[in-house]
Amino acid sequence: MVKILLYSFEKYDKLTQNPSTELAKLLVNSSNKKINIKHVILRPTFDSWPNLLKQINAFKPSLVIGNKF
Repeated sequence: MVKILLYSFEKYDKLTQNPSTELAKLLVNSSNKKINIKHVILRPTFDSWPNLLKQINAFKPSLVIGNKF
Protein backbone atom coordinates (compact mmCIF):
# COMPACT_ATOMS: atom_id res chain seq x y z
CA MET A 1 0.00 0.00 0.00
CA VAL A 2 1.20 3.49 -0.83
CA LYS A 3 0.62 6.20 1.79
CA ILE A 4 0.53 9.84 0.73
CA LEU A 5 0.45 12.73 3.19
CA LEU A 6 -0.77 16.03 1.75
CA TYR A 7 -0.27 19.22 3.67
CA SER A 8 -1.44 22.71 2.97
CA PHE A 9 -1.73 25.94 4.85
CA GLU A 10 -5.12 27.45 5.57
CA LYS A 11 -5.04 29.96 2.71
CA TYR A 12 -4.34 27.21 0.15
CA ASP A 13 -7.07 24.98 1.56
CA LYS A 14 -9.68 27.57 0.61
CA LEU A 15 -8.72 27.43 -3.08
CA THR A 16 -11.04 25.51 -5.37
CA GLN A 17 -8.09 23.69 -6.94
CA ASN A 18 -5.47 22.89 -4.34
CA PRO A 19 -2.32 21.72 -6.20
CA SER A 20 -1.64 18.97 -3.64
CA THR A 21 -5.15 17.57 -3.89
CA GLU A 22 -5.10 17.67 -7.68
CA LEU A 23 -1.79 15.79 -7.77
CA ALA A 24 -3.13 13.16 -5.38
CA LYS A 25 -6.20 12.66 -7.59
CA LEU A 26 -3.92 12.07 -10.59
CA LEU A 27 -1.86 9.54 -8.65
CA VAL A 28 -4.94 7.65 -7.48
CA ASN A 29 -6.51 7.60 -10.94
CA SER A 30 -3.33 6.42 -12.68
CA SER A 31 -2.36 3.75 -10.16
CA ASN A 32 -3.68 0.25 -9.70
CA LYS A 33 -2.23 0.05 -6.17
CA LYS A 34 -4.16 0.77 -3.01
CA ILE A 35 -3.42 4.34 -1.94
CA ASN A 36 -4.14 5.81 1.50
CA ILE A 37 -4.24 9.63 1.54
CA LYS A 38 -4.17 11.86 4.62
CA HIS A 39 -4.63 15.64 4.33
CA VAL A 40 -3.19 17.89 7.05
CA ILE A 41 -4.24 21.55 7.24
CA LEU A 42 -1.70 23.81 8.94
CA ARG A 43 -1.98 27.32 10.29
CA PRO A 44 0.80 29.65 9.13
CA THR A 45 2.44 29.89 12.55
CA PHE A 46 5.92 29.25 13.90
CA ASP A 47 4.99 25.86 15.37
CA SER A 48 3.37 24.47 12.20
CA TRP A 49 6.54 22.69 11.00
CA PRO A 50 7.08 20.69 14.22
CA ASN A 51 3.38 19.72 14.11
CA LEU A 52 3.78 18.58 10.50
CA LEU A 53 6.81 16.47 11.43
CA LYS A 54 4.77 14.78 14.18
CA GLN A 55 2.04 13.96 11.64
CA ILE A 56 4.62 12.57 9.20
CA ASN A 57 6.22 10.39 11.87
CA ALA A 58 2.84 9.06 13.00
CA PHE A 59 1.49 8.30 9.49
CA LYS A 60 4.79 7.05 7.97
CA PRO A 61 3.94 8.05 4.39
CA SER A 62 5.67 6.89 1.22
CA LEU A 63 5.28 10.38 -0.25
CA VAL A 64 4.73 13.86 1.21
CA ILE A 65 3.25 16.59 -1.00
CA GLY A 66 2.61 20.12 0.15
CA ASN A 67 2.17 23.80 -0.47
CA LYS A 68 4.19 26.54 1.15
CA PHE A 69 2.93 30.04 1.73
